[in-house]
Amino acid sequence: MRRNLYSRREFLDTVSRAGSLALLATGSTRAVAAPKAKSPNVLIIQPDQHRGTVMGCAGDTDAITPHLDEFATSGARFTNCASASPVCSPFRGSFQTGLYPHRHGVVINNIRMAPELRTFAEVFAEAGYATGYIGKWHLDGGWPKVEGGKGVKPKSVGGFVPPARRQGWQEWQGYEKSHEFFEVWQYDPEGRKERVAEYNWEPTWQTDVALAFARRHSQTGRPWLYYVAYGPPHLPKQCPQRFLDMYDPASFTLPPDVRKRLPKSREAELRTDLKMYYAQVTAVDHEVGRLMAGLGKLGVAENTIVLYTSDHGDYLGSKAGANGRLRGKGTPKAAAFRIPLLVKWPGKVPSRHVSNELVSSVDLAPTVLALAGLPVPGDMQGHSKAEWCRGRTGHHSEAVYLQIGSNTPVPPEAIRPSRRQHAPPGMRLIHRKPLPAGPALGAEAKLMERSGNWDCTYDETLDVVLQPGRHRVMAEAAGRGRIEVTYTLHDYVDRMPRFQIPTNKALVFKPTGENEFHVRSDGTTTNAEGLRPHLYASGERHNPPTFVLDCRAKAILRVHAAKSVGDKSNELRVYVSEGSGPRGTVRTEAAATKTMGWWRAVWDGRFVYRPGGKGWLFDHAKDPHEIVNALNDPAYENDLKRLRRLLLAFARETGDPVLEDLEKMVGTELGK
Repeated sequence: MRRNLYSRREFLDTVSRAGSLALLATGSTRAVAAPKAKSPNVLIIQPDQHRGTVMGCAGDTDAITPHLDEFATSGARFTNCASASPVCSPFRGSFQTGLYPHRHGVVINNIRMAPELRTFAEVFAEAGYATGYIGKWHLDGGWPKVEGGKGVKPKSVGGFVPPARRQGWQEWQGYEKSHEFFEVWQYDPEGRKERVAEYNWEPTWQTDVALAFARRHSQTGRPWLYYVAYGPPHLPKQCPQRFLDMYDPASFTLPPDVRKRLPKSREAELRTDLKMYYAQVTAVDHEVGRLMAGLGKLGVAENTIVLYTSDHGDYLGSKAGANGRLRGKGTPKAAAFRIPLLVKWPGKVPSRHVSNELVSSVDLAPTVLALAGLPVPGDMQGHSKAEWCRGRTGHHSEAVYLQIGSNTPVPPEAIRPSRRQHAPPGMRLIHRKPLPAGPALGAEAKLMERSGNWDCTYDETLDVVLQPGRHRVMAEAAGRGRIEVTYTLHDYVDRMPRFQIPTNKALVFKPTGENEFHVRSDGTTTNAEGLRPHLYASGERHNPPTFVLDCRAKAILRVHAAKSVGDKSNELRVYVSEGSGPRGTVRTEAAATKTMGWWRAVWDGRFVYRPGGKGWLFDHAKDPHEIVNALNDPAYENDLKRLRRLLLAFARETGDPVLEDLEKMVGTELGK
């Protein structure tokens, strides 16, 4: 019988023995060349949401990052590295492919990256490298279903990524998306979760796996590429106590923009968040130190390229104001798009080297390939910064092109229901009621752990009369919130419950129409696969469950919603099908034709310019904390002309579909 619990020693032994077996599940059919003699190893370290300025070596006196500081001392630090799209999935797609999001297609979170795209890992694999990946992938689309396992609590974290969609990463300990750092688990080859015993902090386990990989392949003489995608300092607010104890909330220095915009009533909340965030950064720093020490003990540090970066930054109060979220990303604000970039390779990358060269996340894959001496595919849009890493002069970027979203349709799983403008196809809105806002409830409101959300008491019941036939029903909460929805079917004559749809289950949306859950009037059900607990979070970028009911007689469907968590914009919406129709003709959710909101911006190291009605121009030389919008200041007229030219040139040269819209925006600004 297969064991589902591993001790730390058993796990490491298993990893070491199973290395060759992992190569059988690569999903790659391309020819593999023999590696060059003494080809360098490559280690990528990419935590989630590490703002580029939160390091001691970057001048942050509050940050305790001795190992990252030593990393910078022994290698190169780039002061002007930017995430071309400062949210998780688009950045990861760009790093993997060297393409802008509008080219690789992952323009927002939760879109699956096309498997035919060539990644830098595939280039390494074809050159004979052993490749491995651990941590958050976030390029397989959708939202992880609630799943558990022996020793693992059922949660909506994880997401098994099949071998065919791992795109060059041979030895795989990745998952689609998981923000749970205390409970450590892994997937077995069949996609079942299993608890990894003796670990209670995920980054520690990930570091051990990475070093086991390096040890195994270094012993065989085969060069390797490994990618460690740590979860912190992203939410949730989880961190070992010893790192939390290093920080006093009262000691943090709040920057001018935070002091200007944040009410005093929220300062204590922010300082608590800063304590957690900085402690998580220090916890990641500790793992970086373990990795560097481990490479040294293996005797491979001298021949290993190590690159440290992150997918995006964090506002940390710089954009909150009175009611906004204290933490976040996703805009062309420096706090969101500026990320760390450290590169180390003893003897090849000079120590204490600081470069002000502009680097975009689309440049990372070409840079890693060039440093390792491998060819950069011609279709990659990024440029290698390898020469800058070596202390020389290489390709110079005049600016960095920043973006999120597109004006082209996105897959259904990427649509946030709070942005729905019309009823789903074949359905009509029958109920719409505002939900209470947290601050207005006074004593009834309880501030939740996640900044900006309020726990509100809410209880709403709606009876829907259903004629004989088939019906589709869907309930959702608009805005950033959660609702718990239960459905009970009642006989129309005596109004006594005939049966109840399982209250602890609901469907994960699937774009193929597999989100139908058929309930017959005798209480039996069909299509019961892919179920998850009925808590539905509208902040998640997928649609709520659609229930399909077969009614053989007139009935009443009772929809009950409770325990809303959200902001002032929340409301409960209930949709039903427009007509009962004959059996078997119910329409499934149509393919999405909705386009998401989008923006484009350009940053030249001094100015960040975003066009349009919500646009801005910030001069980082005079206003590093982005307090004064100089978009309409005549003193910057010449700078704006240059930045507009750069913006349109980027859109044109990269094949951005929003080019025409950008030209109209710029024309409007110029009064044309």
